Amino acid sequence: MGGFLIDGPGTDRPFPVNAKQLQFLIEKGYVDYPMIGEDDINDRNKSDAFSRVIAVCQALWLLVNCAMRVAQGLALTTLELTTISFVVVFLVTSFCWRFKPSDISSTLTLDVKNDINIIREQHCPYPSQEWHETPLDFVCDDVSFCAVHWHYYTEILRKMHIPLFSRPMTAKPRDRIVSDNFPVTDLKADCIATPVLLVFGSMFMLAWNFHFPSPVEHLLWRIASIYNLVFTVIGGLHAGYCDKIVLPREYKRRLVLPLSRLKTSTNPSWQRSCLRNLAAKLRNIDPYRNPKREVPLRVLFPTSVLCAAYCVGRAYVLTEDFIGLRSLPASAFQTVSWSDYVPHL
Repeated sequence: MGGFLIDGPGTDRPFPVNAKQLQFLIEKGYVDYPMIGEDDINDRNKSDAFSRVIAVCQALWLLVNCAMRVAQGLALTTLELTTISFVVVFLVTSFCWRFKPSDISSTLTLDVKNDINIIREQHCPYPSQEWHETPLDFVCDDVSFCAVHWHYYTEILRKMHIPLFSRPMTAKPRDRIVSDNFPVTDLKADCIATPVLLVFGSMFMLAWNFHFPSPVEHLLWRIASIYNLVFTVIGGLHAGYCDKIVLPREYKRRLVLPLSRLKTSTNPSWQRSCLRNLAAKLRNIDPYRNPKREVPLRVLFPTSVLCAAYCVGRAYVLTEDFIGLRSLPASAFQTVSWSDYVPHL
């Protein structure tokens, strides 16, 4: 979405703000409350409730049809099981986004009354330090576990000239809110996401005794499904601990103690200095050295190992979904007998 742009003294061009930054500016009296109502937002919405209901009904129909197949003793394929796992996530996402407008690209520009540099001097804990995204970065300095790792891995792909996921943000201040944004979740979001992730992670265990073309494929599916569940639990605890404790603590430490001071000591040896420089480069490969993109090595290494193994397992699951179609039980080709439940059908 285009969202709200801030323009005024001290800004070279308008830059976008998020909800926390906009609330900060309004509460401090730096901008006037935007005169935009619910009808104005709905008027820009490119999606209506009817189309969303149709999509949800299609997803529910798939769940009902698969449940009836199991009830009548008909075979369920791994491809259908994988589809069900995504449908569960889709239904929860649709519920959370039931009031979310769709495809809004227009913006609303608000004029700030005071010079943006004066605002930073009055409210920013470290006004002399360079900002990287917008001058109002200090308002919400949360560090997201998913965000730092996503940017780290995508930056590696860019250095390998494989920009698969998103185009880099080069404008300063940034001229848009990036689409691959991963904000820090609150308690309500965690309570919703945790059971959904557990259901998604354990879904593939349901195929434990499914028919597979070969014993080797059956064994590999069991291994992949077990690790998928283990990754959901262990990886979720690891991500939560880093998201709430480790990364915020490291980020604040970097702000208080600049990187140049961290590299120096009273009498560093040559080997120690080289190791520290190498560690500093590995922690932050962002070309602009944004401190929010820095990942401690004690967080990066275990996360990379867990995610690499998960990618291998997920790749096998998706591959088996299709190669397993070459050998299916006869009941997989039968349809549900709805007349057993709805007479005269």
